[in-house]
Amino acid sequence: MAYSGYCIISDMTDWMENEEISQLASDIVAKWPSNEGDGTTDATIIGICDEMRQSADSEIDGYIIGRYPGLRDVATVPSLINKFSAQLAIYNLLSRRGRSNPKWDKIQNDIIVQLREIRDGQLGIGLEDGG
Repeated sequence: MAYSGYCIISDMTDWMENEEISQLASDIVAKWPSNEGDGTTDATIIGICDEMRQSADSEIDGYIIGRYPGLRDVATVPSLINKFSAQLAIYNLLSRRGRSNPKWDKIQNDIIVQLREIRDGQLGIGLEDGG
């Protein structure tokens, strides 16, 4: 199966409303998916969200791909990794806009702690090591 990411944009909406994601992904305040002629296209918002997801996935890989080298090839992404990807993508959107948010700073820090635990074998993700 071809790797397409640990999460999709709709997973991000489990953690933040569509409208807020749209505003963070646009340099023009927009209401995605209905931008109603404000100059922002769905493709622009989706493209920026995809960049943030890819950045999140790269960060995850930086910690755990050595332990789980086949992670990008699994048919079903482990739920913990899906959650981390979606949440880190949102954190990346906030960072992109220069918005400091104590709630999301804590979430990001907690994810990093857990990724280190996964890397060190203290926390599992439901796959065999090397899987």
